[in-house]
Amino acid sequence: MTFPSFSPRNAVVILTLLLAFGAAPAVAQTGKVQGNVKSADGQPLAGITVTLLHAGKTDIRKMETDEKGSFVFDDLKRGVYIATVAAEGTKRVTCPGVRIVRGLTRELHLTLMPADAVEPSTCEAPES
Repeated sequence: MTFPSFSPRNAVVILTLLLAFGAAPAVAQTGKVQGNVKSADGQPLAGITVTLLHAGKTDIRKMETDEKGSFVFDDLKRGVYIATVAAEGTKRVTCPGVRIVRGLTRELHLTLMPADAVEPSTCEAPES
């Protein structure tokens, strides 16, 4: 079997193209989770800590909801995450199986129920 020969100029062009296209997927390997936390009566909850754990890893991220009860986790590696929210006087909620796919945003809508409520706190994570 014979291989074609390349001039140094062609080799540089090919190498440049490989590096350019090889670097692009690394940027697109991340995704995002955004959502909101509200009370049982539908009011946004500000200052609530949302925890995101990359399942099977030690990558833990935390952030507080803003005045609209919203949160955004950017630049997440692909994989499956577990989101949890707990606030004093409410039932804890866990959202297992939040799958992050490159370039996509996952939505989470969390409703915290009072600790003495019969109903559990809920997590809605519609598929993108």
